[in-house]
Amino acid sequence: MWNKIVTESDISNFMRDINSFSDSCIKEIRYVSGGYVNEDLSMYAHNSKRNLYICIQRQYNTFSTIELMFQGVYKFSMIPRNGHKDCVIYDSSLIKKRNLYYWADYEDLDINNIEEYGTLVIAEQIYWRNINTNLGNKEVYINNLE
Repeated sequence: MWNKIVTESDISNFMRDINSFSDSCIKEIRYVSGGYVNEDLSMYAHNSKRNLYICIQRQYNTFSTIELMFQGVYKFSMIPRNGHKDCVIYDSSLIKKRNLYYWADYEDLDINNIEEYGTLVIAEQIYWRNINTNLGNKEVYINNLE
């Protein structure tokens, strides 16, 4: 079941309950634009969905795997650390400003200076759900082409 984050209280409670994603890692990411090409090669060329899904695993017994869903994505950027560095989220930020949600995998997000950070999502809506059955290295977002 998806839980919608709407109010400042929702944000505070969620971030408290998941300890601001401390000791976590982004396991997988999936994006659905809404656009597609039909079998007759005609195109539906509209970003009608703009949904981003992020699977995050945590070193906690409660909420050990959480999926975030961002709807109406305005911006998504990711600068992963190279293979010689860790991928640990030590802290994160979730801010609501002017009816947009800003989530980043670092603390003290400055929404006026968003170009220098690791992972950042700006979206119209945010939801989360607990998917604790998905610990380990098995892929959550299965590639049906294999």
